Amino acid sequence: MGRQPRRRPPRLIEMVPGVLPPGTSEAEPVVYVQVIVDQEGRIARPQYLGGPRSLYPAALDTLAKWRAQPIRVNGAPVVTPNVLQVPFNP
Repeated sequence: MGRQPRRRPPRLIEMVPGVLPPGTSEAEPVVYVQVIVDQEGRIARPQYLGGPRSLYPAALDTLAKWRAQPIRVNGAPVVTPNVLQVPFNP
């Protein structure tokens, strides 16, 4: 029997909350986005999954500022899809 690879999940290392655009009031200001975390920890290829669609453009602006530590398998970074929640502050 072969050994299972050791996996370390991704970890956000730079995360700023989104800021609600003026005049926006959402009951639950969280947008769910599927992204790819590349080997350098950059967040790429966002796809809308849920939450207020009106906040999606602001969520994209917010994600551009985030950095993550990529998933590591046996110590090597690998590109992986992840679902992130982008919260917004009033």
